[in-house]
Amino acid sequence: MIDATATGVRAIHVERAPRPAYVRLEIPQDVDPGPAGDYASVRIYDDRGRETPYVLDPSMPATRPRAAAMEDLGYVDGRYTEAVFDAGTSGERYDAIALQSPAAALFNRVEAAISDDRHSWRIARADGLIYRLDREESGTQTIAIGPARARWIRIRIFGGERVPLDGATVGTAPMAGTQLRRLQCSSSVSHRDASTTIAFDCGVPRVGVRVVRFEGLQREFSRGVVVEASDDALAWRRAGEGHISRYAYGAARLAVATGDPGARYWRAVVADRDDPPIAGLRADLYGPTHALVFEARPFRSYAIAWGTAPDAPQYDLGEVLAHDPPRTFARATAGERRAAPRARAKGTRSNLVTAAVCAMLLLLGSATFVALRPPRG
Repeated sequence: MIDATATGVRAIHVERAPRPAYVRLEIPQDVDPGPAGDYASVRIYDDRGRETPYVLDPSMPATRPRAAAMEDLGYVDGRYTEAVFDAGTSGERYDAIALQSPAAALFNRVEAAISDDRHSWRIARADGLIYRLDREESGTQTIAIGPARARWIRIRIFGGERVPLDGATVGTAPMAGTQLRRLQCSSSVSHRDASTTIAFDCGVPRVGVRVVRFEGLQREFSRGVVVEASDDALAWRRAGEGHISRYAYGAARLAVATGDPGARYWRAVVADRDDPPIAGLRADLYGPTHALVFEARPFRSYAIAWGTAPDAPQYDLGEVLAHDPPRTFARATAGERRAAPRARAKGTRSNLVTAAVCAMLLLLGSATFVALRPPRG
């Protein structure tokens, strides 16, 4: 018995299936990770109000990295670089493909598809991102694609410029938080004191930002940037600094890394000095992707709730998945956010399951379920 203090609930939408299956849910941006950033208060409930075990960013058993031979490399002008890799005929499981590129700077969306015959392709990852801010700075050229055993992997790297590739390896997916996603934050641009400020409001507290990515219409420029974060839009703290540039020759550098654990408000201050502001300057924020994995059962609906408990739950499922990893994870999406019910009187103790049931009645009438659970292995 604990207080029903959930601050938010979202339905989880998955595909219908007659048997249990493991589901991978990317945690929505508005789910509060808590002061420690570990999502300790998150819980998953079914439509009967029962708490459902989950694993945060599950790590699969390590597999030996091995080279994937690059069979083809081409470029569709103005659209994408495409490469096809041969992972071999052993059938050994892999969870990610790590690209090898000599490019000094990268920031590109990537689509990964897999095939057993090189004719029929299945999209394994449509929204991957590779980035390198500088040869000496952190980034990733690894695309997590989930457990797979297909022989062929097709990579499309989107962007107006050709991306050079030297090869690739396949193996275990990277550690949690290395994959980035574009954050949904409102923004505004202002000019003052020989600088341009792009301010962001992400709508909820403790939104983690790893990279600020800029775009501009101007052909050539070179500017310093300071990134700041704030919890109240009044007191600001420095979160990162760097340099953005575009020249007639060579790769553009349009991203700046940050190091702040999380905030609602962000701003990037671009030093214009005696130059006019960069024409058409805008920016987007990118933060780490985190996911929950749980087992969905037939004819059950599920929801994610947060703010319900001070401590992270302890379930057997993490060790189970580490020992017996599934061949695939079905994907799921989170529905519209709703406020969760609260206890009415101060000091009232309420069964958390009862509160969850009330939330389900509001949220889960139309939720559906995941694909068939494959054999373990």
